[in-house]
Amino acid sequence: MKRYIFAAIALILVAASLSAQNLKTGYFLDGYVYKYRLNPALRGERGFIAIPVAGQLSLGLNTDLGLSTLLYPMDNGTLATFMHPSVSADQFMSSLKPLNRLNLDLNTNILALGFRSPKAYHTIDLGVRADVGVNLPKDLFRLAKLGASDGNTHYDISNLSGRISGRLELAYGISFPVAKWLDLGIRGKFLFGLANVQADVNNLQLDLDGERWAVQGDADLMAVLPGGMFLMTKGELGTNESLEDGDKMAWKFSEFDPKKLLTKPSLGAAFDLGLNARFLKYFTVSASILDLGFMYWNDVTTATTPDASWSFEGFDGIGAEMSIGDQFSSLGKDLLAAVNMQRVDSKARSFNMLSMTAHLGLEFAMPFYERMTIGALGTRRFDKNYSWTEGRFSLNLAPLRWFSISANYAISDFGSSFGAAANIHLPALNIYVATDSFKPMLNVVPDLYIPIDPIATNVELGLNILVGKYKGRYPKPEKEKKERRSKRAQKDEQF
Repeated sequence: MKRYIFAAIALILVAASLSAQNLKTGYFLDGYVYKYRLNPALRGERGFIAIPVAGQLSLGLNTDLGLSTLLYPMDNGTLATFMHPSVSADQFMSSLKPLNRLNLDLNTNILALGFRSPKAYHTIDLGVRADVGVNLPKDLFRLAKLGASDGNTHYDISNLSGRISGRLELAYGISFPVAKWLDLGIRGKFLFGLANVQADVNNLQLDLDGERWAVQGDADLMAVLPGGMFLMTKGELGTNESLEDGDKMAWKFSEFDPKKLLTKPSLGAAFDLGLNARFLKYFTVSASILDLGFMYWNDVTTATTPDASWSFEGFDGIGAEMSIGDQFSSLGKDLLAAVNMQRVDSKARSFNMLSMTAHLGLEFAMPFYERMTIGALGTRRFDKNYSWTEGRFSLNLAPLRWFSISANYAISDFGSSFGAAANIHLPALNIYVATDSFKPMLNVVPDLYIPIDPIATNVELGLNILVGKYKGRYPKPEKEKKERRSKRAQKDEQF
């Protein structure tokens, strides 16, 4: 495990050049079949059946670290990490914030469908969701880059944290009118936990003591792995390394037992709540809160730092001949040696509230052309150390009942972004492509196409089968309806 933490971070950042939670660009987009996942009160214009996996594939990333902050092009055309001797320390450190954050969400369908009853709109979903979050303090990078050079003898890398969580979700939702101007929605979810790893470094102080670093810290780890797997340290595996060797957290996975997937499951439940209100003909106000619920985790591995202080040799030098993977692996190994956690228990249980997301939307239809609207969407993610806020403003156009587009601008804790979406929703087929931000690809390292700026985006693709008649806000004009009825009447007279 220790060899891959930094490598995993690098891989996630690489994925940012392609990708970010639920597609916020789709909130006001006509014909977007998954808007009920943003607000369960929002009804679809038609019923739908999702094509497995292809129905919705969503990858979301929010980070204030541009990939070019960690990787630098070399003269020979290769890439090197910030640890490379040729990378200026001043250039690297000036690009960092006191706490550098990364959040990644992945959603994909196994099954999804929506249908109408006389008085409501219903949805059923089965899918997989994965969340990743990392908080990296600036002093961690400064320690790795500078070490004891230039008179640096103290580092504080508190508030370092990371988590990976995955679960299976089975959900049923319903949206129904309680008045002509008001719709309410609720969506219940049954959750089956797949994996959950949470590491928190509450306090970690390093002071130079001769040629080694004296370390005092307070850190905790909670890990739930599938099939009853747990993590064992080197000491438990029979090696006799001392704390001074700085390698106590050399984890090894225990054997996987498929029977424990069902005999000792990790379960949970959650609700999404929403409302959608229309007033003064041209205005719509909507609000929702998502993932109001909990997870109960079984067979939890816990680990913590020892009561006594320990020592740490420091980060090894990164050679010019080392590959990117080797460089990040070396950083990850040394980082875990510095934290030095040891396993406490492998049969614990944990009860956790889910991370919640709240939306508040306001939409105004143009009086001169009601198929054009202006929307404002505020989003707040309640996720402890991984919380964030965003405001998004969009221009939405539905020139045809089967075609709609949206363009928007957002400002968030991760910077600014520009998003866009195009949606074709024919009577039998829905195809769409959308992103909450294409801005990262507008400023890249030449020839290497590495995004330079911080990234707050979401890319989503979808292919769905549509069923039923159109029941959206842009019905056929009354004149067109009368002409169709007249033509049908004329045909009936001929026969």
